[in-house]
Amino acid sequence: MRTKTLLLTVGLAAAGLAAQAATDVTSVNAVGYVNKQIRLNWNMIGAPFESSNNDPSYLRLDNLFPADQMKNSLAAYLIPDAAHNITSQVAFFLPSDGFWDFGGNPEWSLTSGNGVLMYSSPTGENPANFTFTTVGQVRQSVVNAGVTNPIPRFTIPSGYSIQSSVVPQEGGIQTVLGFNPTANCNVTLFDANFNNTRLTPPYFYSTDDGFWDGPVGYPAGSNGDPVLGYAEACLMFSVAEQAWTRTFTVN
Repeated sequence: MRTKTLLLTVGLAAAGLAAQAATDVTSVNAVGYVNKQIRLNWNMIGAPFESSNNDPSYLRLDNLFPADQMKNSLAAYLIPDAAHNITSQVAFFLPSDGFWDFGGNPEWSLTSGNGVLMYSSPTGENPANFTFTTVGQVRQSVVNAGVTNPIPRFTIPSGYSIQSSVVPQEGGIQTVLGFNPTANCNVTLFDANFNNTRLTPPYFYSTDDGFWDGPVGYPAGSNGDPVLGYAEACLMFSVAEQAWTRTFTVN
């Protein structure tokens, strides 16, 4: 059964024109939330929002996964990305402690468009699926002189990495979420059919035909692409560095 999630835009506030006729730059602020389930065993979770007040601590692990909402024994892993100077990190959480333990290391952050590998122990203090709520501002393109600019994000590195959508949507990674590969790659997710203990068969993308070759019997978009839920990340392997360009505005 798929993870049940909810996205709700709770407020829209027009920021107005900046330097009116000179630059014609406009932006709209939209605040939303996602109710995200953490299942027993393995999960890949993305950061679907940004700070509403440019707070650099917003993407910290212990802010995105608040201690008062974490209900089981957890381990969180950030896998390395040498192309963007991101090193491997790990943190642990026990409900009886009530805080994330970074092992004496500095508290670490996710990056927008990447994700965290989360293990919820089936032998933990409260071994059950649970739901937490994450809140933030929806990332949007800036419209400048009538041109809608892509949302900035890190490129996808060569090799393995954990990737997610920079906006809180659900759908095919290409057909809805805007990833148009320029290099061969494959994507895998944790398989709910096996209680999130193993990965799905891979969805392969080939630049030769421009289509995804997805595993039979698994959800796929209209181009055969893997379907990501709200705030869901995936494990991606790319043969070369490539962009995940996204334009998005709230109308």
